[in-house]
This record gives sequence, structure tokens and C-alpha cells, in this order.
Amino acid sequence: MANHGPVYGLDAELAAKQAAKRDPKQEAEVKEFILQLTGHNITDLHGDLKSGVVLCEVINKIKPKSVAKINKGKMPFVLMENINNFLSACQAIGVPQTDLFMTVDLFENKNMNQVVQCIHALARHAPTVPGYNGPRVGVKLAAENRRNFDEETLRAGQNVMSRQTAGSHGGATAAGMIDKSRNIVKLEGGSASTQVPVNRAGGGGSPARSEGGGGGGGAKFCGNCGTKQTPGGKFCGNCGNPSA
Repeated sequence: MANHGPVYGLDAELAAKQAAKRDPKQEAEVKEFILQLTGHNITDLHGDLKSGVVLCEVINKIKPKSVAKINKGKMPFVLMENINNFLSACQAIGVPQTDLFMTVDLFENKNMNQVVQCIHALARHAPTVPGYNGPRVGVKLAAENRRNFDEETLRAGQNVMSRQTAGSHGGATAAGMIDKSRNIVKLEGGSASTQVPVNRAGGGGSPARSEGGGGGGGAKFCGNCGTKQTPGGKFCGNCGNPSA
């Protein structure tokens, strides 16, 4: 393995970020998983796993003959072949591509966090392999629950109104939410006028207004309650508001 020596600048910052992402709990679970499955007591993740031998033994315990030949040589390309065979077997079992690591991540100690994540993902997928009865790590993966409905059931479902269409409370509408206080209404004589909100709080109401908005001799209405005023009256006959 190449000796890259100490890193500086951006490489040092990236290394520090990777170190900060370490999950001691996840690492402990991975070590315990390997111990229970193969009997290997892992004390140094990089030093004990970089040859790929232990990893190949792990995958063969989960699914026998996943790696047909485990290389025990010392040449770098031979050890890296073990790691590649392990990764291919992981992918065949169902470990997502996003959980796998690159060979140099382990062999050159580039990203041990990703290596731990991969082994942890493998441990979660192991129970899905037929015949596996080894240790379990992490939460149980969701299993497919396919439903097959006959044509009659599917046709019946097409006539059911969805909650999104019916409203969250079932048949809810926007009725009553529209402000109609300023609607144009037709008054006596055929002329139009705008409704004025009634103020029944008492006291100083608005003065009476004339139909049509002019100051002529048209009919007048109370500015407080909207009641048509008696010609010549000084007060509204309904609410007692002074006439204009």
C-alpha cells in the first residue's frame, strides 16, 4: 500500500470532516456482527479488514459460495481482488449502490466511515437471504406486501370518492365564506344601491343616505340599520338614529 504521508490544506479539512462523521455505536455493532458471524475479534477496522479476507468470510457465512476463492497472498492487487469480490457479492444480495464503498476507501484507508456503513447495510440485508439464521443488526427492513385485487373489486373502487375530492371532513365546502355585505341590490323603483353593513352597537350611527347617491328628493335610508325613512321624519322609525 502506498504511503501518502500527512495531508495538508483541503485534504486535511476533508479528513477532519470524515473523522467528525464517525459513529462509534455503528462501528461497535459492525465489530460485534463480524465477531458473532466469523469469530474474528476486530480491534483495528482498517488493519484487520484491508486484506479483504475477513470480509469474504463474512459474505460466505451469510450466503455460502458468494466468493468462490479467497486470496491469501500478500500482493496488493490480490488483496484488492478480495475486496472487489466482496463488494460484488454485497450488491448481489441487495445492498444498495449508495451503501457500497470503493476499493481504495478500505485498502488505502481513504474513507472508513463508508466501509462501516457498507458492512452495517450488509448486516441489515442478511436476514433477507434464504437460510440465514445468524446475528441481526439494526432495524428490520420493510418486506414487500403485494395485494392482488380482482376486477370486481377494482371497479367498485373507482366509484368511491377520495377524501381529497370530498374534503378532509367529508363533503366540506366553502359555503358561507364569501363576503356579501357589499353586494349591489335592486331597490324599489328599479334603481340600484350598495348594501351598507348594519351597525347595531347603538349610539352614533351613520346619517341616512339617499337612493342613487344624489342629494335630490329620492327615498332616504337610515345609515345605521338601512331602513327606508319616512319623508320628513327626523329619526329612524326602526333604530331611532337621527335622519340627515
